[in-house]
Amino acid sequence: MLHLFRGHLRGTTGGINQVHPSRTEYRDRVWKTKVGWAFSFKTMGHADGFTFVTSDNGCVRFDLQLDGGPHPKKIFVGKKEVQPQSNHFIVCPKGATPKRAR
Repeated sequence: MLHLFRGHLRGTTGGINQVHPSRTEYRDRVWKTKVGWAFSFKTMGHADGFTFVTSDNGCVRFDLQLDGGPHPKKIFVGKKEVQPQSNHFIVCPKGATPKRAR
């Protein structure tokens, strides 16, 4: 089944750099915004995505949508496929503490 994944991400203390899309298809996009990055992927049957690095090894705030709405039960983060409580969540490197977004 075809799905539309969209979202925004931004560093909580610094910027996001070295953004590299992976396994994207026609019209899949990742672009820089005033406060971070946004993406839009249409996909069917495989994972689209991108990698990135934060400038200060800090935390990243995510806002994700699937087919136009929040679906946190269908969000899996990282190698351990952790499920956040909401489609708005913060991911931090081990030992880091979330800080207010600027």
